[in-house]
Amino acid sequence: MPYEKFDKKSLINVFGGASSLIIKYKDIFDLGEFYTALLNWLDDYDWHDCIEDELAERAESYMGQVVDKGGGREVWFRWRLKKTPADSSKIDFFMDMNFHGLGLKSTEVVKAGKKIKADKGELEITIKASVHLKYMAELDKDSLLKYLKDLFTKKAYDPAQYVKELYQEVYAFQNFIKQWFKMKRYLPYEESKSFYPSYAWPSHLKD
Repeated sequence: MPYEKFDKKSLINVFGGASSLIIKYKDIFDLGEFYTALLNWLDDYDWHDCIEDELAERAESYMGQVVDKGGGREVWFRWRLKKTPADSSKIDFFMDMNFHGLGLKSTEVVKAGKKIKADKGELEITIKASVHLKYMAELDKDSLLKYLKDLFTKKAYDPAQYVKELYQEVYAFQNFIKQWFKMKRYLPYEESKSFYPSYAWPSHLKD
């Protein structure tokens, strides 16, 4: 959930209930390059940290790591992101992201005759997205308008419109992640090459 505490009626999970979007990848990739690619994509789409007004170099609200006896790393990091849609200052979008890496070990891949340092292991990404109807709290402060919330919402704002907008953006983000990892996707259209180069090398693919 976002840092702030909101009235549950003013916060809508775009996936419904407590549902989240989950992406899993298990193979060879460069965790540092993936981290940078995510920050660049989010910055391009005007997402920023919930507390700071920018992503800066480190967007996480938490980071932890444990190394086992065999040298495998288990890592966690968490981002809490926020965005205000361009057409309304009374709405906020939130995206909560949790990353969990398992059995991560250093490795090397050979590409074009050069050795490239990389990581091998599993990464699970959980994304929850929500729309915050900021205007509801403002209406509650007005002794007259608080009784007109439903009417005001229908006339001035359409929550479904913003839920759809955020839903589509999160799925575009999911598509970007899957494309970066070279995962199979089912798209009804031809897609252009990603602006951000992939540093993932799934074993089932041959360059």
